[in-house]
Amino acid sequence: MVVGESLSPEVSAVLTPGKGESAVEMPAHKQALLDMIGSHPTAPQAEFLASNHRQKAGSGGEQGGKSTAVADDALLHLPGDLAKCEEELRRTGRTEGVIWWLVGRRYDNTRKEFQYIGERLLKIYGPDAVDISTNVNPGLVRVRTTKDRNPGVGDITVSTKSADNPMDLSMEGPHGIVLCEAGQLDYETWNRVQLRLGPRTGWLSASGTKESVQGIGWWPSIVKAWATGDNDRKSFQIPSPTNVHVYPGGYDDPEILRIKSESSDDFWIERIMGGDVPPQGLVYKEFDPTIHIRDVDYEPAYEEVFLWEDPGYGMSPHAILAAQKVKRQTAAGQIYEQWQVFDEFYETGFVHSDVIDHVSDSKWTGWWEKAAKTLVSDPNYKDQHHSMSSIAEMWMQKAHIYAFGQKSKIKPGLECVKRFLKVDQMTQQPKIVFSPRCSGIISEFGAGQHPLQGPKEGTVAAYMWRLDNDGNIVGEVPVDENDHALDALRYGLMHESGYVLSEGTMKITIMR
Repeated sequence: MVVGESLSPEVSAVLTPGKGESAVEMPAHKQALLDMIGSHPTAPQAEFLASNHRQKAGSGGEQGGKSTAVADDALLHLPGDLAKCEEELRRTGRTEGVIWWLVGRRYDNTRKEFQYIGERLLKIYGPDAVDISTNVNPGLVRVRTTKDRNPGVGDITVSTKSADNPMDLSMEGPHGIVLCEAGQLDYETWNRVQLRLGPRTGWLSASGTKESVQGIGWWPSIVKAWATGDNDRKSFQIPSPTNVHVYPGGYDDPEILRIKSESSDDFWIERIMGGDVPPQGLVYKEFDPTIHIRDVDYEPAYEEVFLWEDPGYGMSPHAILAAQKVKRQTAAGQIYEQWQVFDEFYETGFVHSDVIDHVSDSKWTGWWEKAAKTLVSDPNYKDQHHSMSSIAEMWMQKAHIYAFGQKSKIKPGLECVKRFLKVDQMTQQPKIVFSPRCSGIISEFGAGQHPLQGPKEGTVAAYMWRLDNDGNIVGEVPVDENDHALDALRYGLMHESGYVLSEGTMKITIMR
């Protein structure tokens, strides 16, 4: 078969299923290419490969064959991507060739996929036409096309990209992206990847284990949201026991039986089977990154910005959220109000006066002087003096902003935030959304990795209830940790809602 050749789409091949798996029908043109590269997918891998969804997510267990599946899937896109290049050549007289990215949290996370794709391209084009770099930091595979094969469409390049280097994801728009160990990436990287796919309507093939604990994190949410296959996106489970190339006995393999006997049920379901485990202990389990994270920004049409603050001391992050209350309209014409948290300050090591200088002089210069601002700060500390001016006095002296904030109990505050997270049944919209720039509060919600340097960096450090050994919630107050931006959110929303210990709601005075 010559890659790029138009083949019959009729369904012909049926892959041999593993134990307990149903047969998977593979389109003939895909099977022909799989035969050429010598690939023998397992039944769950075959289901992943047979799908024609533009964006696919494979969630599976350790050694389940996820990396093999996405490497094969990339090769199955090659005929279509070459055809796109031919169309670009006819339409514009130029082409950059086929461009694929392999994106990992670090370059080393792309190693398996880089190796597998390189091996498969060697089988198709031969060693004379394929150059493969000896490392992945970064890595490059380049296939030189010839006159008798794919003439005029340019080279095929496969590049490794590191999420730790944002410049890696700001170059040309690729035809396709493979996400490697997607569960280790943050949600901001996910959004950047989605933007890069736009210019060429590119494909996405993502795989990963659910690195977080018990369903917490953005990757489990994506896998769950895509299960229906709507909007040209589909998720698949690729359980470890189905990879008979590693575990010949399947579910009865001695090593699989050993792992199952020594693992908790939650670990087995999530990390081996690639299934969903309901979150235990997460305070705001109502937060869903596919619903509550939106590409929002400051909107000049709304003159007022609300600043919600929780001061940080020592190694505790200082958190300030910047939000606007906007009006939106549904497709059916319904008008609704929504809070948009469009940015945050989330850092350690700043004294309060320096925080005020930083946000006003450098971080938020684009709107700071233009917007009217209402500040709600920690009611327990804003008026206290620690051998210096109080927090409220510093805001007034340095920024001419009055600091609101009255004491309230934690439990009503938690319910207040949950009420805003709830999706309205009429509009199908939540009452509050967050920009992906707000990595601090997203990590505290349990939907992303902790963004600051230190022992928590890269972990899912979420706001949690205290649990006993059986997983039952203990007490009525969550663990006082990983809640700095969430405390700021609670202070702000309670102030706007009037949930305070004093009678009635507070009158808000806006200081310019």
